[in-house]
Amino acid sequence: MSKLMLTLVLIAGVACEQDKSREYLIHVDMVDAPAQIGASDTLKARISGVVGPSTCYSLRRVELVRGDGLDRIDVTAVGFHYDPAGFYPCGDMMVYLDEPVVAVPPYAPGTFTIVVHQPGGEVSLVPVEVQQ
Repeated sequence: MSKLMLTLVLIAGVACEQDKSREYLIHVDMVDAPAQIGASDTLKARISGVVGPSTCYSLRRVELVRGDGLDRIDVTAVGFHYDPAGFYPCGDMMVYLDEPVVAVPPYAPGTFTIVVHQPGGEVSLVPVEVQQ
């Protein structure tokens, strides 16, 4: 009976252990975008960086939001860190970010800005000139 009680206590302790899995912002190292586009062109760019140092890290989503105006697109790369809590090891392999960013016309005349949201509240601005 005492062995059964000890086993139940151990199982309950493992089940109640806090899950450390979480979402996080990925730092985008580079935005590959054209310097200029035509007013009727589709903007095609790529973002790249490191998602994480092991296979317990993955890309959850890339959020693309056009503002109310026609002069910007906000980009946020969201990762997910899965904590296996010791049940299995994570693969010792870097996981990289390499994703497209696409914006369709119309654009405001002048500069269209790709606004990349970074960890810590910082932003990276990438200007693209719109040719009329």
